[in-house]
Amino acid sequence: MVICNSALWTSFKEAHSAIAGSRYKEEWLAFNTKATNEYKDKTNLAYLMNLYPNPMVVKASAMKGFPVKEDVFALSEMVQWIWRSAIREGNPINIYVPSSRMRSLLQRWLNDEFENSAAEDIEVTEEAEQLELV
Repeated sequence: MVICNSALWTSFKEAHSAIAGSRYKEEWLAFNTKATNEYKDKTNLAYLMNLYPNPMVVKASAMKGFPVKEDVFALSEMVQWIWRSAIREGNPINIYVPSSRMRSLLQRWLNDEFENSAAEDIEVTEEAEQLELV
């Protein structure tokens, strides 16, 4: 049984009201929330998203020679959201990830299958080109 005050969930903001109804509004946390310890007591999580980066950013980055790895982006956002919970204090959590893609990304990361993937094909040079998003 999930105790409501231990629950935390996320979805796209547009779906928030439909999913939350009248019971779970307070347990919602935006998927891109960063730098807060306010939710460190939450142990029952639901990540109700299948996240992809903004196509305009992907295209602009690729045109400048900096391809965006969609899976690495999605995994990074999910792990950062999960880290808002009790896991940041070393406590166990339960997490529900209904998207098979996102669940697979998380399982692969937990099994160290993403090691070095973020650094693949990236060459660091002294001169960095400014990315112009116009």
